[in-house]
Parts: sequence; structure tokens; C-alpha cells
Amino acid sequence: NALGVIFKMKSDGKPRKLWDFSTADGSQPFGSLVQGYDGALYGMTSAAGATDDGSIFKLEAGLPAIDEPPTVMAPASFDFTEDMQGNLHFTGTPFADPDDMSLTVTLSIGDGMIDATTGDGVTVGGTAAARTFAGTTAALNTFFTAEPAKIAYTPAANTHGSRTITTTVMGDTLSASATSGIAI
Repeated sequence: NALGVIFKMKSDGKPRKLWDFSTADGSQPFGSLVQGYDGALYGMTSAAGATDDGSIFKLEAGLPAIDEPPTVMAPASFDFTEDMQGNLHFTGTPFADPDDMSLTVTLSIGDGMIDATTGDGVTVGGTAAARTFAGTTAALNTFFTAEPAKIAYTPAANTHGSRTITTTVMGDTLSASATSGIAI
């Protein structure tokens, strides 16, 4: 559009068009956009508009969230044998975030031990009951779906029954969680 375009850069480096200017709402935008407290974007054009002298505009209709939340797809359940270490293996594409290229995933459980080793672009930290994994979305997806599995869980000694493990993924400011059952 020769009159001007407002776009947002997606996490994959490609632009996403938000608005095409027309002579009715102004053309040739200039200066920086400012995000107001209401979430709308405000700016100016140097030509066209109602008096053909440019305009001040507010962009809100259809504007996607500035920070979209990540998503997590965790398995419904995992099966383990009492007093035996087993694998926490995810399938498909467990994590996504259209805004953030780097994420932190936390696996947390009330008892037992979650174990993994830093590698393949993923930094492992946290505690045995709340293990953290930090890296790019692609690296995390590869790490969590790797064959053989890279993440292990050892139930607390002499325990059996049901447990719940929570998978939380955190982008820059927003997070999402999913729970999975553990049968021992």
C-alpha cells in the first residue's frame, strides 16, 4: 500500500499486517507509534485525512494482543513403576508462543524427583520437585519430544497411587499451564 501500512514483527521474523491506510483516515504515517493505557496504538499521518492535512489516529479495532500468551500441550498421563525411574516424554509440539522466541518451562510435582541435564540449547535448573528448562521454543520442543527421552521422574520411595505434574510455560510476561496425571 503506497499510503502506508502498520505491521507487527512475528517471532519467526515475518511481518504481520495490522492496518492499511486510505485517503479517508490519513496517509504517509510518520513518527513513532505510542501504545496508550487502553492498549490502542496512537500515531500521526502527514497527508490525506478529513482536511487533507494529515491526521492523528487510534488503532484498536481488530488489533491483536500486544503480548499473546504461550500455549502448552502436555500428555494426559504418565505411567511409572513404584521405586523405578521412568521418562517424562511429550509428543507433537508441546510449546508455542507467537510473541516470544525464548521460553521457560517448569515441571512441578509434590513428591519424587524430576531430573534432566542441560544440553541441546536448553538450560536445566530449579529443584528436583520444580525443574526449570529455558531455551528457544524450537529447542524446548525438541528437548521434550526427544527419543530417547531426556527428562526422567523418580517417584518418592515406597509410594504408589496418583500424582499430578504441572507443566507451566512462561513467555516474557504471560504464562500457561497444563496438568498431567501420574500413575504409580
